[in-house]
Formats: sequence, C-alpha cells, structure tokens
Amino acid sequence: YFQHSGSLVRNLYSFASTELDLYQLKNNNAQNKLSLTNFYTMMRYSPIRALSFYISYDARRNVLYYQTFKSYVDSLSSNNLRHGLRGGISLRPFSNIFINANSGYNYRTGDPQPSRNYNLSMTFSSIPFLNISANALFTQISGSYVKGNTYGIKFRKYISFNSTSLMLGYTKIRYNYTSGFGNLDQDVGTAEVYTRITGDLFFSIYYEGIFEKKNTSSRVFSGINFRF
Repeated sequence: YFQHSGSLVRNLYSFASTELDLYQLKNNNAQNKLSLTNFYTMMRYSPIRALSFYISYDARRNVLYYQTFKSYVDSLSSNNLRHGLRGGISLRPFSNIFINANSGYNYRTGDPQPSRNYNLSMTFSSIPFLNISANALFTQISGSYVKGNTYGIKFRKYISFNSTSLMLGYTKIRYNYTSGFGNLDQDVGTAEVYTRITGDLFFSIYYEGIFEKKNTSSRVFSGINFRF
C-alpha cells in the first residue's frame, strides 16, 4: 500500500491512498497477480476556519476470503470494482454548532442503477444552561434495491462525578425495497451509561430496542474497561 498527505497550496489539503494485492491462492495454486484492491483520494479546501469543502473519489474491490475446514485461506475472490464519488461542506457558524452536508454516488458494473445518498447533520456541542450535547441527522438513500430515509437524534450528558456519561438516542428508519420484499419501518431507541467504578476501572452498559409493527427486539451490551 502507499499513502500520501500534504498541502498543495494554502488552505488546500490532499490525501491519497492505494492498496495492491501481489499474491493470491486459487485452487491451492499460488499466483503472483497484481490486482487493485482499493484506491482513495480526497481534497479539502478551507477558505476560512469555520468553513470547508471537500470532494473524494474511491475505487474499491471488496476482498472475500473462503476458508476450508483446515482453517487456512484456500482461495481468494474479488468482486467487481466499485466506484464512488462524494462531496460535501462543513460549516461552523457558532463556536458550539457544527453543520455537515454531503452527498455520495456509487456505481458498480452489474448494478441495475447507481446508488445515491444524501446526508445532513447538525451538532450542538453544548446546549446553553443544560450542558448537554445533541446531534440530529437525516439520511436519504436511493439504489437498485432499496430507497428510504433515516432520521435520528441523540443527546449526551457528561457528569463530572465519577466521569459519568449518559446517552439517549432515537432513530426512525423507513425503507422501501424495490425487489418486492416489502417495506421496512422501524423505531430504534438507544441508551448508554458509562461511568468510573474506581481509579482507572470503568463500567459501561448499552441498550438498543428495535420496534416494528409486528416484531420487537432488544439488545444489551455491558463491559468493564481498564485504562493503563
């Protein structure tokens, strides 16, 4: 792989990364074959500190590994090269407000039509008098097999006592499947508590509930972290 980053001119930042496969196994036969796995390049321009524009392009070949019962890689297969183009704008009108809008276009040979997505998010790093951070987002996707929107909002509260962090979130998902598999309508609620037990020992618990008209499911994750 090869990577490069730098500033071409004042306020113009660039980044490029590429990965190449040099070796693969196919039907238990070793092959030295040069294959592009991933290429990504991005340019970001910031005329002022509170405003920036960016555009990126990537060509990605997702690598699939098929393993045998002997637990070693038997063969390697790559799907068709996928091309993606993305552009966006980031704005900071006030010290505690961040706005980001971007759009993406992806195409892969064999797809009936390209996929497009549009994203808009707004973050309040600190709501006055409440000392709570909030993030609201909207995503719209349109592809060969699915079209739909996602709306979400998340609140986070930091408490100095025991270095505690509390989070509450809600997401609304509405997808229409174009291949005849019906629609997806979900309400997703999340909650998290992260707190110090003692010293460098921390405890966390996370809840996620997915609510549909006919089905409801829940997941709970908990963990203990130690910081060295």
